[in-house]
Parts: sequence; C-alpha cells; structure tokens
Amino acid sequence: MVGLVLVGKLHRGGCVVQRSEQVLFHVSDRAAVLCKALQHKADMVSVQLHKATAYHLGGLIVPGNAQQLAVGSASVHQQIYDLIDVVLIVREEPDGWCLGDWCAPGKKMELPEPLVNTAYYYHSADLVSKVAAVLGKEEDRLHFDRLCTRIRQDFNTVFFNPSTHHYWEGRQGADVFPLAFGMVPEGEKEAVFNALLAHLDSIGNHFDTGIMATPLLLKVLSDNGRADIAFRLMNQREIPGFGYVMDDRYSCLWERWEGKASRCHPMFGSVVAWFYRTLAGIRYDEAEPGMKHIVIAPQPVGGLTYCSGSYQSLYGPVRSDWRIEADSFELTVEVPANTTATVILPDGKIYGNVGSGIHRFASPLMSDR
Repeated sequence: MVGLVLVGKLHRGGCVVQRSEQVLFHVSDRAAVLCKALQHKADMVSVQLHKATAYHLGGLIVPGNAQQLAVGSASVHQQIYDLIDVVLIVREEPDGWCLGDWCAPGKKMELPEPLVNTAYYYHSADLVSKVAAVLGKEEDRLHFDRLCTRIRQDFNTVFFNPSTHHYWEGRQGADVFPLAFGMVPEGEKEAVFNALLAHLDSIGNHFDTGIMATPLLLKVLSDNGRADIAFRLMNQREIPGFGYVMDDRYSCLWERWEGKASRCHPMFGSVVAWFYRTLAGIRYDEAEPGMKHIVIAPQPVGGLTYCSGSYQSLYGPVRSDWRIEADSFELTVEVPANTTATVILPDGKIYGNVGSGIHRFASPLMSDR
C-alpha cells in the first residue's frame, strides 16, 4: 500500500512523500521504500519539475532524512547529487502552479506561497551543502553556502518585520518555517519565538497551519523548551485539531482540518513523528548517520504518566519506555547491538556512551512539567 501511494503522489513530493517519510521511518523500516521512491522521482523529474517548490523538492529532503535515520550510506548522498542540476537551478514561474502550505484551516490559505517555497529553497540548498561536505566536494559546498546566504538575506528583506518580530503577518506558520530552517537573523531568534508563542496564545493554542508547517511547529516548540505548548496543540479537542480521532465514528486522519474532502488521508499524519522524537525522545545523532549513535531524551508533558515507543533500526530495536511512579521518573531504554546511546533525563542528567542492552534510569520528577 505504501508503495502505491508513493508512486501515485510522487509528482507532488511534499504532499505524501515529504510529510509522511519521517513517520514511516519511525513506525517501520521503510528506508528502502523511500530511497526507491527517490529513484522514481529522478525518473520523472524532467517531465514534472518546473519550479523549486516545497512539493517538488521532496526529492532532496526525503533522502537526507533517510540518510540520517536509517541508511547511513554515501550512495544516498550521491543520489541527491544526481538531482541537483534539475532542481536547484530553477526559479519560480510567474503565476505558476503552487499550493504553498496546503490545507491551512479556514476557507483559504492566505500565507504567501513564495514565503513557503523560498524557505524550502533555502532548506534544500542547506541540505545539499551538507551533502557536498560529506562527499568531499568543497567547491560545491562553498557554492551552496553562498546560495544559502543570499536566499536568507533576500527572504528576511522581503518577509521579516523587525517591529513586530513576525514574518509576514505571523499567521498560518509564517514564523515557523524560518525558525525551523535556521533563517532568522542572529539576535532575533528569541524575539521571533516569543512572537510565535504570543500568536498561538491569541488563538487558544490551536493549529492554524497547513501540511508543511504543522509538524515543523511541533518541532520548533519542543526544541525550544515548550513541548508543553506542543502537547496542548496536539491535545485540542476542537477544530482545528486532532480531537476528532477520539470520536469512535472516525478511524482515519482527514485531508482537511474541517473534515471536508477525504477522511482517509496521510498528509497530516506527519505529526506522529513528534510522539517518537519528543514524548518517547528517540532521536538520531546527526554526527553518526544511520542510527549508529542514538539520543534518547524523553519529555514528559501535560500530565502524561506513561509512554512507550520503539523503532526498528538497521541494528535492531531502539526502545524508550517511561512511567511516572509517585514523585519519580523511571525510564527503560533498549539499545541495539553495535550501537551506543546518549540518555538525557528530564532533570537534565546525561548518561553518555550507553552500550547495547536494556538499561534502567530514574530521576526525581520535575515540579514544573
């Protein structure tokens, strides 16, 4: 079924492939499927790709994550390079087809499509720069570093308002993309993040984002110490939110927040990665691709007292299982053979170079969780 979906939607790489790939990596060993999807993307790109949009750049972004999460092979990096000339040399077509951050709540998506696409243009150029460094292509790395600098400067000139600390109008994920991709000017990051928090508070901590910004919003919040706000968003019972999945009448995710169109659609399923990465705390180490070294840093939030998550890596199962007993946080982790892990407890205590096997840790419960 996964293969059929990927082939059917490859011409819109952001719709299914980009938004679903991290979920697939976590819930099952789908690296090979997605790398094959990359080859299909390369076969189709000369016909389908006419502009650098968030949707068509999935051919670069997906394999980069495949490299980190599951593959650990330079061959994936080389496949990325095979697409560079036809992807990153293109520009937006005037009045060209583009969806932007598709399916934001309400009657229409107001967030400017050029904001979304330019952010992904930067993100892809930044990824390719890192790939060039891995492959030893120093001249290319410098080229894409310069390209990133130019894109970031132009993006901030057009969209950033230093008076409000918002990008565009600060709605529908406008602040999320630059925060997630590292485009915010130095010295402004805290102000932009605080402006994002104020916006979320003004709308009752509901989502107002489409399929691209929704998972990035959760990541930005959690990476900046506000996993509690991310939990509130995920735990909303009213639309726009995922509360409808608690209704026994519905068993699948919807295509749109309001329930219009398909009621069995994978686009917003990208948020599942947040459960693994933040609640269970299973993360990869960028310095050691392919889950050779694992970071396990669970974040108990929202009154949760139990969480269990596992990932089937190339080396075996990675597991994070925690519960709260009285005033104690108790964590059990499983580290596969021939790998190591860094375990970070909620109280900040760090255990480095934890070897393979099953290990148990405990710490006092943080009072401000």
